[in-house]
Amino acid sequence: MIYIIDLREEQELAQLRIISKDENVNVITIPARYIFANVEFINKISKKNKVYLLCKRGIRSCKIKSQYFPNNPNVQSISEGLGSLDKLKNQVEIIRGDGGYGMEQHLLLIFAIVLVSLMLAIYMDINKLYILAMIGLIFGVTIYLTFYNSIILSKKIPYKN
Repeated sequence: MIYIIDLREEQELAQLRIISKDENVNVITIPARYIFANVEFINKISKKNKVYLLCKRGIRSCKIKSQYFPNNPNVQSISEGLGSLDKLKNQVEIIRGDGGYGMEQHLLLIFAIVLVSLMLAIYMDINKLYILAMIGLIFGVTIYLTFYNSIILSKKIPYKN
């Protein structure tokens, strides 16, 4: 069994998705920022299987290999990144999406807008009741957009039908 661990972030997955065509190949998506929480799992599956770390250009996968798995010969970095997928075209299928921002980018943008709005409201010495109302309104819009955008995002991420 071969495991390919895709280290790309969700906005990168919206541009290009990798799925397995071969029953002996498993493609798992674990964003690079969450690898620290999955080291034990990866070490466990690498005892009996080959594990390949994959990212867009190979930089993240090389760093993660050297940081978390330097002495594990069954965990290897695909140093060419997505460019090496042509070699695996019999085992994996590449599905292209229409891209877009991920949920995290939407929330960061909303957070920045909230912060700037609050700073302006405090600077302009606006009544505290209005500030609290504005915080509540922005919080409500944020929750709405979070759920709404997660539905839109699930439509943008390319999956095989």
